[in-house]
Amino acid sequence: DNQAGRYGEGQGGPAKGKDRNRPYAKSELSLDTAEEDTIQQMVDQRSYHKKRREYNDADDIRYELQREYNVEIDDRLREWSVGGKFDSPSGPSSDRPYTRRGGMGNLSEDDIQVIEAAVMKRTEAKTVRDFNLADTIRDGLQNRYGVTIDDRSREWHLSGIEEYVRASDSLPLSEETEEVLSYVDKRLEERRLA
Repeated sequence: DNQAGRYGEGQGGPAKGKDRNRPYAKSELSLDTAEEDTIQQMVDQRSYHKKRREYNDADDIRYELQREYNVEIDDRLREWSVGGKFDSPSGPSSDRPYTRRGGMGNLSEDDIQVIEAAVMKRTEAKTVRDFNLADTIRDGLQNRYGVTIDDRSREWHLSGIEEYVRASDSLPLSEETEEVLSYVDKRLEERRLA
């Protein structure tokens, strides 16, 4: 199956100048493939559709690249990669699991496990483009637990929780700072219960 003819050569070739018009290139960390020319033509065709705001067509090409060639595209870097490895990080990786940001509120560890399992199931639904199921899971988590999911940062958090979690690699706090934080936590809890 010759994909090159289907997607045409050079259509919508990017103009020089602005970074967003820079052509997509193969990442230096990409795995080698005999289909490089075909993949590049498909990536160029996807770019052409994006510029024309034909997002469904662009998404179809992206999913075909993922399915047929194991190609991931990083739009910020304007690179594509067989195997999904890129020269530098452009943000959260699409294969990185979602993490919790902030405090747990009144949730138990069991509730957290249920939420994390549901978030993972939502991710799987989005991967197979079952957006109705993904939206249903998102809405259910919001309604039952007050969970907000941020797909851009690949994080979830409890809406309205004003507490933060200290990073595991942070330096120890002074006794005075610990006292201030304890006082602030107490006041926030009082405000939440009021």
